[in-house]
Amino acid sequence: MKSVEKNRIKSVARKIGFHDKGDFLVRARSKDIIAGLAIDGAPSSTYVWTFLLPAFDDLEFMHMSLGARVVNLATLEQPLEESLKDAWDAISPIRDAERLIAYLDAEGIGGEYAEWTRFICLIRLGKFDEAEGMLSSVKNLTAASIPQKLKEMDEFKSYGGWAAVQDLLVEWSSRTDQLVSGVPLEL
Repeated sequence: MKSVEKNRIKSVARKIGFHDKGDFLVRARSKDIIAGLAIDGAPSSTYVWTFLLPAFDDLEFMHMSLGARVVNLATLEQPLEESLKDAWDAISPIRDAERLIAYLDAEGIGGEYAEWTRFICLIRLGKFDEAEGMLSSVKNLTAASIPQKLKEMDEFKSYGGWAAVQDLLVEWSSRTDQLVSGVPLEL
Protein backbone atom coordinates (compact mmCIF):
# COMPACT_ATOMS: atom_id res chain seq x y z
CA MET A 1 0.00 0.00 0.00
CA LYS A 2 2.78 2.46 0.90
CA SER A 3 4.49 1.89 -2.45
CA VAL A 4 1.23 2.63 -4.29
CA GLU A 5 0.84 5.89 -2.35
CA LYS A 6 4.48 6.85 -2.94
CA ASN A 7 4.17 6.12 -6.66
CA ARG A 8 1.01 8.24 -6.82
CA ILE A 9 2.77 11.16 -5.12
CA LYS A 10 5.79 10.82 -7.42
CA SER A 11 3.62 10.69 -10.53
CA VAL A 12 1.70 13.83 -9.58
CA ALA A 13 4.90 15.62 -8.51
CA ARG A 14 6.70 14.84 -11.78
CA LYS A 15 3.70 16.18 -13.68
CA ILE A 16 4.07 19.56 -11.95
CA GLY A 17 7.83 19.90 -12.37
CA PHE A 18 9.55 17.92 -9.62
CA HIS A 19 12.56 15.67 -10.26
CA ASP A 20 12.38 12.24 -8.64
CA LYS A 21 15.39 11.42 -6.45
CA GLY A 22 14.06 8.43 -4.54
CA ASP A 23 11.78 9.69 -1.78
CA PHE A 24 12.96 13.26 -2.43
CA LEU A 25 11.23 15.29 -5.11
CA VAL A 26 13.55 18.16 -6.02
CA ARG A 27 12.02 21.28 -7.52
CA ALA A 28 14.74 23.89 -7.03
CA ARG A 29 18.48 23.70 -7.28
CA SER A 30 20.47 26.91 -7.13
CA LYS A 31 24.05 27.58 -6.13
CA ASP A 32 22.77 28.07 -2.58
CA ILE A 33 19.66 25.90 -2.13
CA ILE A 34 18.28 22.47 -2.88
CA ALA A 35 14.54 22.38 -2.19
CA GLY A 36 11.45 20.34 -2.78
CA LEU A 37 9.21 17.78 -1.17
CA ALA A 38 9.99 14.49 0.52
CA ILE A 39 7.85 11.40 0.97
CA ASP A 40 7.72 9.79 4.40
CA GLY A 41 6.07 6.37 4.40
CA ALA A 42 5.49 6.11 8.15
CA PRO A 43 3.55 3.17 9.62
CA SER A 44 0.50 5.33 10.41
CA SER A 45 0.21 7.10 7.05
CA THR A 46 2.17 8.46 4.13
CA TYR A 47 3.26 12.05 4.64
CA VAL A 48 4.80 14.73 2.45
CA TRP A 49 7.36 17.11 3.94
CA THR A 50 9.01 20.21 2.57
CA PHE A 51 12.78 20.18 2.56
CA LEU A 52 15.37 22.90 2.16
CA LEU A 53 19.09 22.27 2.23
CA PRO A 54 22.11 24.50 1.78
CA ALA A 55 23.76 23.30 -1.43
CA PHE A 56 27.14 24.36 -0.03
CA ASP A 57 27.07 21.95 2.90
CA ASP A 58 28.95 18.68 2.52
CA LEU A 59 25.86 16.48 2.41
CA GLU A 60 26.03 12.71 2.18
CA PHE A 61 22.25 12.43 1.81
CA MET A 62 19.19 14.64 1.59
CA HIS A 63 17.05 15.06 4.69
CA MET A 64 14.05 16.94 6.04
CA SER A 65 15.64 18.57 9.12
CA LEU A 66 14.79 22.09 7.97
CA GLY A 67 11.38 21.26 6.55
CA ALA A 68 7.89 20.65 7.83
CA ARG A 69 5.30 17.93 7.42
CA VAL A 70 2.67 19.46 5.15
CA VAL A 71 0.51 16.64 3.75
CA ASN A 72 -1.01 13.56 5.38
CA LEU A 73 -2.49 11.29 2.72
CA ALA A 74 -4.84 9.70 5.29
CA THR A 75 -6.57 13.02 5.97
CA LEU A 76 -6.14 14.76 2.61
CA GLU A 77 -9.16 16.97 1.88
CA GLN A 78 -8.12 18.54 -1.42
CA PRO A 79 -6.70 17.03 -4.60
CA LEU A 80 -3.13 15.79 -4.18
CA GLU A 81 -1.82 18.01 -6.98
CA GLU A 82 -3.23 21.09 -5.27
CA SER A 83 -1.75 20.03 -1.92
CA LEU A 84 1.70 19.55 -3.45
CA LYS A 85 1.51 22.91 -5.24
CA ASP A 86 0.48 24.65 -1.99
CA ALA A 87 3.34 23.00 -0.10
CA TRP A 88 5.80 24.06 -2.78
CA ASP A 89 4.46 27.61 -2.93
CA ALA A 90 5.23 28.02 0.78
CA ILE A 91 8.97 27.47 0.26
CA SER A 92 9.53 28.33 -3.41
CA PRO A 93 10.79 31.90 -2.79
CA ILE A 94 13.73 30.56 -0.77
CA ARG A 95 16.54 30.41 -3.32
CA ASP A 96 19.58 31.83 -1.53
CA ALA A 97 21.43 31.77 1.78
CA GLU A 98 19.93 35.08 2.95
CA ARG A 99 16.37 33.84 2.48
CA LEU A 100 17.23 30.50 4.06
CA ILE A 101 18.31 32.26 7.26
CA ALA A 102 15.14 34.40 7.17
CA TYR A 103 13.01 31.25 6.73
CA LEU A 104 14.68 29.47 9.66
CA ASP A 105 14.12 32.52 11.86
CA ALA A 106 10.53 33.17 10.73
CA GLU A 107 9.51 29.53 11.20
CA GLY A 108 11.38 29.21 14.50
CA ILE A 109 13.29 26.20 13.25
CA GLY A 110 15.82 25.18 15.84
CA GLY A 111 18.14 22.33 16.53
CA GLU A 112 21.74 21.61 15.74
CA TYR A 113 21.38 21.36 11.98
CA ALA A 114 19.46 24.65 11.84
CA GLU A 115 22.20 26.36 13.85
CA TRP A 116 24.86 24.82 11.59
CA THR A 117 22.93 26.01 8.53
CA ARG A 118 22.73 29.58 9.85
CA PHE A 119 26.48 29.48 10.48
CA ILE A 120 27.48 28.27 7.02
CA CYS A 121 24.98 30.65 5.40
CA LEU A 122 26.70 33.57 7.13
CA ILE A 123 30.04 32.37 5.78
CA ARG A 124 28.57 31.95 2.30
CA LEU A 125 27.25 35.53 2.49
CA GLY A 126 30.61 36.91 3.61
CA LYS A 127 29.22 37.97 6.99
CA PHE A 128 32.36 36.87 8.77
CA ASP A 129 31.87 38.94 11.95
CA GLU A 130 28.49 37.31 12.52
CA ALA A 131 29.93 33.87 11.76
CA GLU A 132 32.75 34.53 14.22
CA GLY A 133 30.13 35.48 16.82
CA MET A 134 28.43 32.10 16.36
CA LEU A 135 31.65 30.08 16.38
CA SER A 136 31.76 29.29 20.10
CA SER A 137 28.21 27.88 20.12
CA VAL A 138 28.73 26.02 16.84
CA LYS A 139 31.80 24.32 18.29
CA ASN A 140 29.47 22.67 20.83
CA LEU A 141 27.37 20.99 18.13
CA THR A 142 27.73 17.23 18.14
CA ALA A 143 25.21 16.10 15.50
CA ALA A 144 26.31 13.82 12.68
CA SER A 145 29.35 15.08 10.81
CA ILE A 146 29.40 18.66 12.14
CA PRO A 147 32.49 18.23 14.37
CA GLN A 148 34.48 16.81 11.43
CA LYS A 149 33.32 19.65 9.18
CA LEU A 150 34.35 22.19 11.82
CA LYS A 151 37.79 20.62 12.01
CA GLU A 152 38.15 20.94 8.25
CA MET A 153 36.96 24.57 8.44
CA ASP A 154 39.49 25.35 11.18
CA GLU A 155 42.29 24.04 8.97
CA PHE A 156 41.20 26.20 6.03
CA LYS A 157 40.67 29.23 8.27
CA SER A 158 44.15 28.91 9.77
CA TYR A 159 45.70 29.12 6.30
CA GLY A 160 43.54 31.73 4.63
CA GLY A 161 40.94 33.15 6.99
CA TRP A 162 37.22 33.15 6.34
CA ALA A 163 37.76 33.60 2.59
CA ALA A 164 39.45 30.19 2.54
CA VAL A 165 36.46 28.74 4.39
CA GLN A 166 34.24 30.17 1.64
CA ASP A 167 36.41 28.24 -0.84
CA LEU A 168 35.83 25.10 1.22
CA LEU A 169 32.07 25.63 0.92
CA VAL A 170 32.50 25.71 -2.87
CA GLU A 171 34.35 22.40 -2.66
CA TRP A 172 31.56 20.95 -0.53
CA SER A 173 29.01 22.16 -3.11
CA SER A 174 30.62 20.03 -5.79
CA ARG A 175 30.21 16.93 -3.63
CA THR A 176 26.63 17.78 -2.70
CA ASP A 177 25.83 18.30 -6.40
CA GLN A 178 26.13 14.55 -6.86
CA LEU A 179 22.92 14.08 -4.83
CA VAL A 180 20.93 16.08 -7.37
CA SER A 181 22.61 15.14 -10.62
CA GLY A 182 20.17 15.51 -13.46
CA VAL A 183 18.28 18.36 -11.80
CA PRO A 184 18.95 21.57 -13.76
CA LEU A 185 20.86 24.29 -11.95
CA GLU A 186 18.97 27.58 -11.82
CA LEU A 187 21.10 30.57 -12.65
